[in-house]
Amino acid sequence: MTIKSSSTIVCLSLLLLLSSSVRVALAQDRDLDDFEDLGRNVADAIASDTQFDITKLGNYKNLRLALLKQACQYIDYGYYRIKDVVYMIGSSKQGVVIGRHAKFNVIKNEANIESVTASAEDCLVIPNHPSSLGITVTEKQSETPTEFHVITNLVNGKALYVGTTKGNWRVVEGRISLLETHRL
Repeated sequence: MTIKSSSTIVCLSLLLLLSSSVRVALAQDRDLDDFEDLGRNVADAIASDTQFDITKLGNYKNLRLALLKQACQYIDYGYYRIKDVVYMIGSSKQGVVIGRHAKFNVIKNEANIESVTASAEDCLVIPNHPSSLGITVTEKQSETPTEFHVITNLVNGKALYVGTTKGNWRVVEGRISLLETHRL
């Protein structure tokens, strides 16, 4: 391919730059918007310290056992209800909690034990250095960042760079953007 002018190079460069920060597909846009909204709602609940008392749920004893399997020993957890979903969000004085958080559905004052879903396979706290501009993580359970990445970004005020099987992503100010797709 022969390029005939510098304006063509500029146009191609702009096109490449724009395409690298666009969302993957329209169907996935809805999911990303949902993740962003949920993440913002949970981060707002955390900021206003409006925790949900899970001990009031009718099946709390069974729920407690299920949540103990997801919890990490050295992480403190708060519970935040957004509509019919309760988020178990970890925090630590040691740094930024990347994993593990969890969520579960609530139906008529009962937790749906089968719906308990962890945000990550492992427990991970990354030191929060004041001079760092962001944190880089990999996501194995989803092809895109999720609401847990948005929560982490908003609560800690650090850009989050997320590598998935589909591509590399950035989460800044609660917004998820695709930086580049992986070519197979």
